[in-house]
Amino acid sequence: MLENIQKTNKLKGQLLEGMLWRKTAERKRRLAFAIEGIKEMFEVAPKSYVSLSFGKQSICIAHMVFEVAPETPMYFLASDETWHMFNYQEVIERFIEKWPINLTIVQTHRFFDFDSWKEGRDAGDRDLQNMCRRDDWDGWFWGLSKDESRGRKITCSQNNTDIHPSIFRYADDKLRCTPIQNWDIRDLAAYLWEHDIPVLNIYEKYGLEMRTTARITKKARDLGAHTLLKDMNSLGTRILTNKHEEIEQ
Repeated sequence: MLENIQKTNKLKGQLLEGMLWRKTAERKRRLAFAIEGIKEMFEVAPKSYVSLSFGKQSICIAHMVFEVAPETPMYFLASDETWHMFNYQEVIERFIEKWPINLTIVQTHRFFDFDSWKEGRDAGDRDLQNMCRRDDWDGWFWGLSKDESRGRKITCSQNNTDIHPSIFRYADDKLRCTPIQNWDIRDLAAYLWEHDIPVLNIYEKYGLEMRTTARITKKARDLGAHTLLKDMNSLGTRILTNKHEEIEQ
């Protein structure tokens, strides 16, 4: 039965697998670890925010943090092309309707305001780092997990405090918390299923293995983002490629 569902709709199959996985001792341990990390983070860094991308991991972090501290500020970095890519607007509206998070959308204009895509991309090179004034915060939450890539595994393994294994201290004493660093797709599917959390249409079509971005970066372009975007939003892709043919290369 599970194999038949997966062949018909990969996400539905993954959610069903998550529904079964949620009952296991390992899953319960990983969930408890994440919630404990969030609570410990607020103890030592009460002025913390969530860096939110509305990808599969960060939307789980947003829900989890909201359950612990509903007023926590959450920031989403968007560019012009964001709203022509995946169904961000729909997912944001559906999520906020159920969980009224304290969301700020930091809107940048790096795509249509420049003569070339490269100029706009270069101008926005540090937009994510500059999204929030570092001095205003004690720390932040990121939705990283070790299973996504070698780089993220290294990042999540560098935690250097005795506060909680998910918390890392920078040289300037700011703190970073990665509560779901030990989760895999089964854990994400279990959490999404339990709380009926909306996800982007790319996950609905291709499953939770997909990596998403809210901007067309050089890496995204080189990995063939244009082809994927065309499949998900053909009209939006035409608008983007009519402005900058470079993203098709």
